[in-house]
Amino acid sequence: ASVTVTAGDAFTTVNGQTSGTLDVGIERLNTNVQMGAGSDVVSISSLYAKGMIVNLADGDDTLTLSYNSILNQLIIDGGTGFDTVTLTGNSVGSQSMTNVP
Repeated sequence: ASVTVTAGDAFTTVNGQTSGTLDVGIERLNTNVQMGAGSDVVSISSLYAKGMIVNLADGDDTLTLSYNSILNQLIIDGGTGFDTVTLTGNSVGSQSMTNVP
């Protein structure tokens, strides 16, 4: 199995490229999303992860996590700003949120 991450606009890169593909087989990934300051939109769905850290940084950000399977911990840090976080149909071992309404 593989996971492809694609930038949503011309200003975003994934490790310096417009997209990146990981060949992961059946291994669960540790996922680390680190956004910069600004009003970011992050959407992750149907990911099979070992753990996940999402740092939205400063700004009015939107995070949507839908139908992901996260074996261990999900950590969400909204930074400063007015953020919107939507969690739908996820399976999470444990969850920790900071700076999120």
